[in-house]
Amino acid sequence: MSEFSLAVAFLALGCGPVFAQTSSVESITSALRANDLDRAVQLGTEALKQSPNNPRIWTLQGIAFSRKGDEKQALAAFLTAAKLAPDDVAALAGAAQIYFQQGKQNAVPLLQHLIRLRPDDPTAHAMLAVMEYRRGNCAAASAHFAKAGGLVESQIDGLHAYATCQVRLKRFGEAVATLQKAIALNPEDPREKQVLASIQLMARKPEDALVTLKPLLDSPSPSTQTLQLASLAFEDGGDRGAAQRYAGGQDLV
Repeated sequence: MSEFSLAVAFLALGCGPVFAQTSSVESITSALRANDLDRAVQLGTEALKQSPNNPRIWTLQGIAFSRKGDEKQALAAFLTAAKLAPDDVAALAGAAQIYFQQGKQNAVPLLQHLIRLRPDDPTAHAMLAVMEYRRGNCAAASAHFAKAGGLVESQIDGLHAYATCQVRLKRFGEAVATLQKAIALNPEDPREKQVLASIQLMARKPEDALVTLKPLLDSPSPSTQTLQLASLAFEDGGDRGAAQRYAGGQDLV
């Protein structure tokens, strides 16, 4: 599944709780902006010797380690910052991002806290939706997918997860709309159309399913699955003759 990304560096440099700007914080921030990560880590290490309880410095240290690819130290720094300043948006986002990438449910309480602080944050909602989907909680996942808005609509895997939950909740009409967005992103994939047609059949829309399947049926060699879906659609629509022809793998005459 495609991963969503919290803009950790942006959050840390532009959001989060307000702390007095010290020369150390300014220097570390400058190094991060210049992408001089080794310098940022060095400055952070030195600053923490003087100010070990400064959550802003811990957060910046977490960002530096995260950018360097050192998840272990980045996570430790973000969690320390969050312990010192429980409402630090950047620290919560950084720790949640790492847990999310690792597929760990530890991300869930952090994301829930983040959403309490930023109720309209689409990325946090998208990530929490994925986490709830992974543990089979489709009711919660669907609610968060809906609040993720356009962010999910640009992610094929996110749309698939959302549609899967809608089907499990028997919201077939909503699932159809979600799968249509997936097709718009990936119009050449026949599998997308087959899945959409299947859901349209669940929604008792056999005519819509046949419209969806038409490009596949018009191809030189329709797949067995496409023919079977067409047969079901004709059957549901009351055309048993066509249903039998497609069930036998024959073209409609």
